[in-house]
Amino acid sequence: MRTSVALLLYVSLTSSHFGQEARKNNGTASPEQSAASTLTVRRYLAAGHYGDAERELRISISASVPDSAATTNLRIALADLLREEGRDSDGRQMFAAILNDSELSWIQHLDVLMGITGIDGHMGAMRASSAEWGAAITLARDHQDTAREADCLRGLATSWLDGGNPSQAEPLLHRAMKLLEASPSATRWEIAATWAAEGAAYQAQDKMALAEEAWTKALDLNRLAFGKKHPQVAWLMERLAVVYSRRQEFELARHHAALAAAVPRQACGEASLAVATALVVQGDIEANARAWEAAAAKYGEALTLARNIPDGQSTAERIMLRYAGVLKENHHDREAKAMMSAIKSFRGK
Repeated sequence: MRTSVALLLYVSLTSSHFGQEARKNNGTASPEQSAASTLTVRRYLAAGHYGDAERELRISISASVPDSAATTNLRIALADLLREEGRDSDGRQMFAAILNDSELSWIQHLDVLMGITGIDGHMGAMRASSAEWGAAITLARDHQDTAREADCLRGLATSWLDGGNPSQAEPLLHRAMKLLEASPSATRWEIAATWAAEGAAYQAQDKMALAEEAWTKALDLNRLAFGKKHPQVAWLMERLAVVYSRRQEFELARHHAALAAAVPRQACGEASLAVATALVVQGDIEANARAWEAAAAKYGEALTLARNIPDGQSTAERIMLRYAGVLKENHHDREAKAMMSAIKSFRGK
């Protein structure tokens, strides 16, 4: 899970303009109601209460002036929130609708493009995603917005990481960090997100000490920004749990993973990919510790969740592969073979 800077940016920039538009166009929401609603959304997002933030955003959109710039900002924030929650299909559909039916400023166009491109990369459309990130980088550079250019470079790097090319990602992330360090408008969230991506690039190259250093820096910044019980803080705790597990510091790994696992249930609800992913991390730690029964229990719980989530197919397949391996290690050969057969059937759907 990645903290979306656009979420807090859009909602923070919307309140006064939203109220002015409502007054000017006789909208149903008063300026005071608009500002209060926006403040409520910001608090929910900062606290990691994504379900509450989504509900408040939908209420604000329904009460806002149609086709206003402020309403478009709210729709972009909602689409980005859906992406953040792992609801890629819903998020992409909303981004596409905004692109098709709204008159956008260049900043809005860029952020919609970033949202669509990030989802495409996450869903495996790597070639399209790389080309789209290139267009986004050019747009930010043309308008001399170094902070957004850095965001786009980080997005392109993440696309390379998702495609298994960490050596391509690493120099892009170094460029992004230099831009952020030189930009007066860069936020600590953007810097933390770049450190987090650098950690992932180092992990993919088995540079675990560097990964730990990068993730620890990101974690410290995000704790200052959001507190201890935020989804992005939890995600970084999971990454560090993986590092500790690799070093066979299993109790420390279990501690970090358990703290992290409690957060997405509050933020996204019990039936979410974030919860399934947290369970997989716990299962991986148990598998590394050769605690096969405990690992199987975590994978089984994660698989039950992922199978029942619309965008959970690829996650479910990865869990099934892990689950089959654990069953085989625990000498449940028949169940392991049945799981592999289920994977083949799953891929055929």
